[in-house]
Amino acid sequence: MEIKELIAGALSTLPDNTQDSVDVDSLLEMWSDAEITEPNLINICEKETEPIKKSLWLKCLIAYKVFDAQEGKSSININEIYTLIYNSLNLLDEEQILSRIGSQGFLSIPVFRLDKKEESFDLLRLHIWDKELEQHINREKADNFSIHSHQFHAHSWILSGNVHNTLYEVQPAESQTDYSHFEIKWKNNLKKVNERQSIASNTKKYVSVDKTSRSEYSAGQAYTIPAGKFHKSGTNKDQPINSTLFLFSSKFSRVPKSFVLGPSYIHESEINRSKDIDAKPLLKKLKNHISDES
Repeated sequence: MEIKELIAGALSTLPDNTQDSVDVDSLLEMWSDAEITEPNLINICEKETEPIKKSLWLKCLIAYKVFDAQEGKSSININEIYTLIYNSLNLLDEEQILSRIGSQGFLSIPVFRLDKKEESFDLLRLHIWDKELEQHINREKADNFSIHSHQFHAHSWILSGNVHNTLYEVQPAESQTDYSHFEIKWKNNLKKVNERQSIASNTKKYVSVDKTSRSEYSAGQAYTIPAGKFHKSGTNKDQPINSTLFLFSSKFSRVPKSFVLGPSYIHESEINRSKDIDAKPLLKKLKNHISDES
């Protein structure tokens, strides 16, 4: 990956007006054709003094370390990687952090996103589950549409708490069953990461659903989900806070579409999302929790 792509992937996680304020040419001039290595990225992070630019360089460093871990070249140090994430986001104002509650009931914050269409796709997000978020979640809707697949290969590193992941075998059914395939349709043309609204639409394609495995993971562990594989994730609600670093990537697998399964009697349902969540208190809470566990 070239430095221009690293910067573009980091920049895309900011609101449009903030992106427009960044002089990308000055970032490239500051880099001055250095080889992309972890020491060089650390060095430029230390040199940068402007908050937004420093945040971007930190996100470039985070992405570099995660891609290395994805390829098995290194491992993720939980305290180290979250410190980088926290510092990169804490440099931003509240409105510059794109934080959204997703359909599965967790807070999602993008750290890196690079979409090269058919060539490649990478999206790195911080996921946080916390009891304070329950007030924003329609729990019945989240549970109804909890079994889903991804368009891209997924790699999840557990930062705190406990996560369980259940895999399912899903087969077409000739007659009506309790579940149908639902297709995700976008309600608007917004290109902003984490800001598009979507609807789950029943395809009327009935399916049989069989659980094949259930695994539990704790801080420091990781798991993967192949593109197109149906699964359901959850957390230990007795934990003070649960979080993962989640990478969607076309590097290992991709499929044409993602699906969710839902009750076959439902025709259509708006995806469970909420805007304008102030992430900073939860980011601080997570920092303290990870520090206490280290």
